[in-house]
Amino acid sequence: MRHSPHKFGKSIFVLIILCYFTATYETHAIEFKNQSPIQTDQGHLVLEWPEASSTSEFIIEQSSNPDFSNAIVIYEGAANRTFISGLKEGSTYFRIKQQIARNQWSKPLTVQVNYPIRSKVTLLLTIGTIGLVATILAIIQGHLKARQTSSASAN
Repeated sequence: MRHSPHKFGKSIFVLIILCYFTATYETHAIEFKNQSPIQTDQGHLVLEWPEASSTSEFIIEQSSNPDFSNAIVIYEGAANRTFISGLKEGSTYFRIKQQIARNQWSKPLTVQVNYPIRSKVTLLLTIGTIGLVATILAIIQGHLKARQTSSASAN
């Protein structure tokens, strides 16, 4: 069975058009829900992004440099949120993309971690320790007084 050259030409044309649109199809870069810089004193946070189709998978990178020259992949999966912990003090940068989006990374999200000042923490721990020791001494003193009172009344 022979195909006419006209049908063969249409098939090649359609194939070329499909290849062109597949190759040039660009998905929009996905962004984190919160694009404002985040300030935290806790060293952990939840990153969230809009839900996508059930077949979409996401990649999140973390870096200490805004140009992502030392980026590491910290998440790959289909969920639309992830918990990040163990952040060091200073600036950390995150970006996200759908795996099908090739190189379409989101705008970087800046997270600034500022732990409480050590002298303030030391002062609060010292005050707490003094309170604890005073409570223990009061309990011991009360116990000893109760023993003395009970032994004096027994005589």
